[in-house]
Amino acid sequence: MLENLMALLMGLLMIAFGLFCGVNAFNLIYNHIKIWQSAINSKTWLSTNGQVVDATLEPTGRGQWKPTITYKYQVHGVEYKSQRLSFDYFGNYSHNEADELIERYAVNSTVKVFYDPEQPQESTLAQIHRDLTGGLLIMPLFLLMPTALCICAGLFGLADIWKK
Repeated sequence: MLENLMALLMGLLMIAFGLFCGVNAFNLIYNHIKIWQSAINSKTWLSTNGQVVDATLEPTGRGQWKPTITYKYQVHGVEYKSQRLSFDYFGNYSHNEADELIERYAVNSTVKVFYDPEQPQESTLAQIHRDLTGGLLIMPLFLLMPTALCICAGLFGLADIWKK
């Protein structure tokens, strides 16, 4: 009896973990698609000149770096500030890429800012979507594999209990 109860709990736990991974995988896919659509929509945005007011670089671990470029720009006499470089999910770069961005967007340099004419506070310096392969394809795959394995293992375990 105790053995069946433990097997039932393990089967349900496997299914629950599989569902958790699946929900996270689909959430990741959904968010990447939204970011990708934003990058596509930004191709119709207007542009103006802006100025970089701050540029910092901080390590995020595993050899990755996060550059934070703060820039200001004006639309119809109203000044805005933003930090979006491009449309990406993580915003992490290799050390070389991050250094290049810090050099390209040096403090006090003039930059071309693309902004949404309907929401001028929404802006970017690059109208591209980064991390498409890693974020949209590879990461969900790593979450969908345990989803399938855990749900299958849990269902087979429950089926084995019901056979007895």
